[in-house]
Formats: sequence, C-alpha cells, structure tokens
Amino acid sequence: MDGRAAETGYDRIWPKSLRFSADGEHVRYLARTDAKQLVVVDDRSGPKYDWIDTDSICFSPDGQHLAYVAAQAGGHCVVMDGKAGAEYRRIPAPSLVFSPDSQHLAYVGIKNHNLVTVMDGQPGPEYHSFMYGLPRFSADSKHMAYVMWHGLKPSVVLDGRPDIEYDDIGLGMPKFSPDGSHLVYAAKKGKKSILVLDGHPIAECGGIGEGDPKFSRDGKRLVYMAKSGKKYVVVVDGQASPEYDNIGAGDPIFSADGQHVAYSVREGAKWFVVLDGQVGTKYDGIFEGSPIFSADGRHIAYAVVHGAHSLVVVDGQAGAEYDGILKGAPVFDPTGQHVAYGGREGKKWAMVVDGQAGVKCDGLLSRGPVFSADGTRLAYGAQNGKKYLVVVDGEAGPEYDRILKGNPIFSRDGRHVAYGAQKGKQWFVVIDGECGPELDWLGPLQFDDDGVLEYLADKEQSLYRVKHVLAGKAR
Repeated sequence: MDGRAAETGYDRIWPKSLRFSADGEHVRYLARTDAKQLVVVDDRSGPKYDWIDTDSICFSPDGQHLAYVAAQAGGHCVVMDGKAGAEYRRIPAPSLVFSPDSQHLAYVGIKNHNLVTVMDGQPGPEYHSFMYGLPRFSADSKHMAYVMWHGLKPSVVLDGRPDIEYDDIGLGMPKFSPDGSHLVYAAKKGKKSILVLDGHPIAECGGIGEGDPKFSRDGKRLVYMAKSGKKYVVVVDGQASPEYDNIGAGDPIFSADGQHVAYSVREGAKWFVVLDGQVGTKYDGIFEGSPIFSADGRHIAYAVVHGAHSLVVVDGQAGAEYDGILKGAPVFDPTGQHVAYGGREGKKWAMVVDGQAGVKCDGLLSRGPVFSADGTRLAYGAQNGKKYLVVVDGEAGPEYDRILKGNPIFSRDGRHVAYGAQKGKQWFVVIDGECGPELDWLGPLQFDDDGVLEYLADKEQSLYRVKHVLAGKAR
C-alpha cells in the first residue's frame, strides 16, 4: 500500500464528505477548526464559514472547479474555487449545477422572498417560487432552462426568456434533446395535456405520462405515452399506437442507436412487450425496469411473471423458469453478447449467465451483476446466512461481515477487480483476491484510466489517500 497521512490539525473531519473528483486527480472534504467550517481540497484549506452545506459540495465534471453553499453573518453564498459570490437570504440545497463542459455554474437563490436563478454569478429575473426541479443545461452546455412561477401560473424559461404560461408543467420537465438542439415539455391547460416542442404545441391529449417524453440519442426521434379516455397510447414520431389498458412504468424506451423503441403494456389481465410495433408473447406480469436494450441496440431482454414462476425473455426466447428473479434484472454486458440475472429456486439464489446458473447462495446483493468493459468477466456480491462474499468469474471469495456499497468494481481494462469488505470493526480492500491491511474507515474505490486503484482511508486517526499501483502498471 502506498499512502500518505494527512496532517490536518483540524478539530473534526466529516468522513462522508470525502470525495474524489471524477478524474481522480483531486480530493475534498469538510473540516472544522476554531468553531468554523471549511472545505479542504488536496490538503489546501479554503475560507472559513459559520456553516457549509455538506450536500452542496461538488466538483465540476472535469474536476477543475469546486463549489459549495456557505453561511456567513449576512446570509448564504456560493463559494466557487475559494471565492464567495453574492449573498442571498437562502440558497436551497442541493441547487448547484455545473454545465457538462464545466464552464458554467447555475444555482437558485432566495432574494426579497422571491427566487432567482444565478448563472456565472449573474442573477436572472425574480419569480414568486420554483415549481420544482433545478436549472438544466443542454448536453452541449449552450442552453439552460428551468420552470418558474410568475403570478399564479408556471412557465418554462429558456436562456432567460420565459415561454407562455400554463396551468401546470409536468414533473421532470423541461427536457433537452441529447444534441441540445430541441427542448420539450408536457404542460396542462385546463383539463388538457399539451406537448410543447421548441416553444410550439405539437399535440393535445387527456394526459401525458410522468417522465415522458423521451428523445432518441441523436435527437431526431421523440416518443411519449398519452392518455386517451380510460386507455393509453404510445406516440412514436407522431404516430399513435393502438389503445391499451396500461403501460409499464418508465416506458417507452429507445435503443441507444435510436433504431428501435420498446415498451410493456397490459390488455386485460395480460402483459406483453411491444417492439417496433410488433406484439410479443403475453404473460401475467412484467418486472419494473423491463424491457432493456443491449448497448449496441441489437438485443432486447425483459423479466416476466408466468403463473407461479418468473423467467427472462431474450430476443423473444423464453429462458428457464425460476421461483423468483432478482429485482432490476436482467443486465447486458457492454458488448451486448452476454446477459445475466439472479434467479431463485426454492430458498437458494444463483447468478444466471447466458442461461447457465452459477454458485448457489442465500441471497444476491441488489446491485446485481457487474461485467468488465469487454464483457469477458463478471463479478457480483452474494450472501450466505449473515455473511457476505464476492463471486468473480464463477469463483466464490471469502466471507465478510459487510461488502462496501457499490462494489465490486473492475479496472477499465478488465484485468483487475476490487472491493471493500469489513470483518468485525476493521475494513479491508481486496484486490484480485488479495486482502490488504486493516483500516478503520474506507471511502469509495475508484480505478483511474491507468488502472491505478485509489481510495481514501482512515487508520489510527490519520487520513490517507491510497494509491495501489497494480502489476504491469507504472505511475
């Protein structure tokens, strides 16, 4: 283990505030000294404040900037890269949003009992209150939109310009297309739901489903669920499907390449999946989170209820029946060549990979299976009695009292697998089956682009930033 103790000299450090930047180059945490709070970045202390909102501390996506909400005598302010912005009566948390390119920061402030959206330090117009949600940037970082009340009605504000007012605006709205060229949202006027695209109403119906509409990844296609009387339809590129009694939560979905659209529906007591307008086999139920596409869009899978049993359907072919299927199943590997899910027979669970059941255990951790980037390796957490273990490539590892949340993880080249485990009061990092030294506390694990494993740990009241340089790697 290669590490260095942080000689902090602080009265207190909040372990849950310890985080790496996305690029793994920087680390930050919240500390207290002389009855004041401060944020420490790479052992450099920031300015002291009466209070800092732990949940607001965030790195920009590129890891080059850090922002957070702090309180001082006059009110709240946003501190970015150590410099405090204008004061507001309050800044709701969490409300800090970096643009995807890390060049812009937006947040919401309360001023004179009104709300104002601030971008790059410049306040926009004041409104009575937010309806819900936070400012949203387009993926290309060129546009920003949010929902605000003006008087008694809400409107969508795009790049500082409010759209027309409606009686209501749907949850999760507005939405940018992935390429940033379009903005869509669902609104209500009276009892009618209206779909608004780029400021123009394009459809009117009895209701539009929560979470809808959705763009294809290239932004060229649009799909949403709509209510027609007591029935539901799916509208794809302006064309409505037949009417159904119900449509699955989270549906419909596009494949990543935008060539296919799928959704689950109910007719009477039976559920089935519709793929590109083609009706699949009818079952007694379909699991939430199904269907899913493989990353290349060439395959589709979903878990269903069939009588007293459950099974997984891949490309229209039904797999073996089980007494239960793990929630959130199934999972495709990144190449789309393999599919895995947890299946239960009686009281025993097993991970099923390409139809073949693996090691039997008392339970499977809810995160489910984790594939390496090339799809050749698989790891997952399991439970036997009150003990936990990790299974890698079909081989069960040693048992522990606890497995670190979010683990196991693969290095990006797939050569190494790591996870955190606890035995008694001590934590360990297990890399490729080898158990490291005892630790008092362990933060999230992260492989960088070079395959070096990094994490934060505490041992005997000293804070360490640990780097494991694995075999065949130089750093």
